Amino acid sequence: WALQERRNQVSPLQNTGRDTANMATATNATLSWVPCSRMRLRSSERNPLPPAATGDFAKVRLVHTCSLSNGSRGYIGVMPTSVLRVINSTRRGHRKPTEMCSILACYDPNGALADERETLMRDLSARMRSRGPDGSGYHGNEKFGLAHERLAIMDPEGGKQPIVYEDAKYSVCANGEIYNFRQLQEKYQLSAAKTGSDSEVLLQLYRCKGPEFVKELNGIFGFVCVGDDGDEILAARDHCGIKPLYMGYGKNGSIWFASELKAICDQCETIEEFPAGYYWTPFSGFVKYYSPEWDDDNFVGYKVIK
Repeated sequence: WALQERRNQVSPLQNTGRDTANMATATNATLSWVPCSRMRLRSSERNPLPPAATGDFAKVRLVHTCSLSNGSRGYIGVMPTSVLRVINSTRRGHRKPTEMCSILACYDPNGALADERETLMRDLSARMRSRGPDGSGYHGNEKFGLAHERLAIMDPEGGKQPIVYEDAKYSVCANGEIYNFRQLQEKYQLSAAKTGSDSEVLLQLYRCKGPEFVKELNGIFGFVCVGDDGDEILAARDHCGIKPLYMGYGKNGSIWFASELKAICDQCETIEEFPAGYYWTPFSGFVKYYSPEWDDDNFVGYKVIK
């Protein structure tokens, strides 16, 4: 954990060529407390650091340790914010924020949110913008709404979501990857796709096969498909729950789906994690589409036949 106290502005780190001690000119100091091994802690107690100096160009001594032989790492010192940022970005094992798409969907058959839905859903979806920095999209009517934050991987120019077939009144927003989308397009001789996105096959299959097409998907996903302009809706999550998906129940019979809880936490009375290996429609409820033989408490394995 780190306790930071910031003051004004930091100047660049002066590199001394040593990993264990560096000097910096700073007018903005950050007091950092990081888990430290007992050996390093005793060393710092024998050689205490000077207090943070004051003044426009006060020099502050920096202490930064590399990984110790026992695998621990730590430092206790006065570290300018800019220096900490550089150290953290290059430290072995440092994890940058994960980027991926996010979806938000609202099924509202009674039209309770019809007047303000687009504005509301765009604002709620923006809470997940860190997942999809490359663009936002919305599609809906008085019965439903779909919002999407996109990380552009497949067809960066033409694969914006939600993907909409205006003439057939079908639409989809999805998070994840469909690995066998080309094989499915060939198998069912689907019409030419309008985009290069692997998510479009969900829309194509939903139109011609209904919810059962989920059984043929190979991938990691959480998605919502809408048909007949909101009269039909399908939500599904991948076989093992690799991609997140939550389902909530809001006012006046509205049902929400989101990649993260924070997008719908203040819109729903109850929220549950969408179960892995299931799909949902308002007519069937939850349906388990993934039921391998080994996924049973009584399964003991296959007998070897010699």
